Amino acid sequence: MFLYKLLIQDFRLFSQYIIEFEEQTSVVVAPNAGGKSTILEAIYLLASGQSFRADKVEEMIAFRADIAQVKAKILSQLPNRLAKSEELEGLDLLQLGVLLTKGQVNGKRTKKQHYSINDNKRRKQDFVGNLLAVVFRPEDMRLIEGSPSRRRDYLNSSLLLVDREYQSALKQYEQILRRRNRILFAIREGEQSPQALTYWDMGLVKHGEKLQEKRRKLSEFINSVVDSPLEFRFEYLPSVITKDKLEARRQSEIGAGFTLIGPHKDDFEVQINLGEKADGSNFVSLDVFGSRGQKRMGVLWLKKAELAFLKHKTNKLPLLLLDDILSELDDENRLKVLQLVDGEQTIITTADEDLVKEIKDHFSSLQIIRLEANSG
Repeated sequence: MFLYKLLIQDFRLFSQYIIEFEEQTSVVVAPNAGGKSTILEAIYLLASGQSFRADKVEEMIAFRADIAQVKAKILSQLPNRLAKSEELEGLDLLQLGVLLTKGQVNGKRTKKQHYSINDNKRRKQDFVGNLLAVVFRPEDMRLIEGSPSRRRDYLNSSLLLVDREYQSALKQYEQILRRRNRILFAIREGEQSPQALTYWDMGLVKHGEKLQEKRRKLSEFINSVVDSPLEFRFEYLPSVITKDKLEARRQSEIGAGFTLIGPHKDDFEVQINLGEKADGSNFVSLDVFGSRGQKRMGVLWLKKAELAFLKHKTNKLPLLLLDDILSELDDENRLKVLQLVDGEQTIITTADEDLVKEIKDHFSSLQIIRLEANSG
C-alpha cells in the first residue's frame, strides 16, 4: 500500500496542510516543535484510530477550533514515478478520514471521534487496519527496560490492526475490568456482596483467555520467524487468568479494591543468548544483562517483528514511520534502522540537515518535504 495524499485541518498546530507523497521514502524536515511528529501522528491515527501520544482527543484539536480532520488517499501500490497528480486521482483510491470533536458541535453533543471510508461513516472496528503502519519513536528505546504497560502497548499495537477478535475481546475485557473493579471497591466498603462478582468473573475469564491466546501466538511467531545478528528470544509472561485463580485471590482483591490478575498485568521479556553453556545456549534477561548497544538491537528486533507480523497477517506492506529516531542513534545503529526498510513506504522525520544528507546517500530516490514556518 502507498499513502499518496495526506490532508490535515485544525490538527494540533496545523490550520490546514496537504502533502503529496511521491517516493517510496520521504523525509519530513522541520525544526523542533515544527510539526514533524504531528504529520506521523496523523498518519498513525488513520491506521489505528488513535494517537501515539495524546491522552485525550481534545489535545489533537487546534486551540480555537471545534473540530479537526485528518484525511488520506491510499493506493494499493507505489505509483509510477512519472504519473501526474491528476492521473493518480483517477485511479481506484481508498479514502480514509477521521473527524475529531471536543464532544460538542454547534451546541449539540456528539462523539469525539468519527471515522469514514470513501466518505461513508464506519465504526472504529471496521475502520482500523485499512492502513497499516508501524511507528518507531525515541520513546520506544525504553521498551526493554521501561514499564510493563509500555510492553503491553507493544503487544496490542499490531494485534489491534489486523485481528477483529482481538479488538472485540480487548474492548469487552476493559469494560468488564472497570465494572469489576468498582464492585470490588464497593465490597471492601461493605456496600455490596461478594456474590456480585460471579457474573463479571465469567466475562473477565472468557475475554481474558482470548487475549492471552492471541498474545501467545504472537510470541510464537516472533520467535519462529524474526532473525537478528544477535540471538534474541521473546518470553511472554502472562498473568494467567482462570476461574480458579480468581477465586483463590478473592480476599486479596477485595482488600485491594481492584483486580490483581489478568491480561492487564501481562508482560514480556526479551532475552539474549550469551552462549556460555555447554550446548552453546544461555538465554538471559536483556534488561538485566544486556549492554546499552544490545538493548538498542533488541528494540530494533521488536520493531522488525512488528513489521513482519503485519506483512504475515495481511500480505501487505505496512508504512514505516521513523519519528526523529535517527538523531538518537550512533552511526552503526542508524544504519541498522535504515536497513529495516524492505519495500515499505517509509516516512522519516528529522531536524538535522546533516542527517538528511546521510539518508539521501542511503536511498536511490528520496522525497524531501520541508514544513513551512507558517504551516501551522
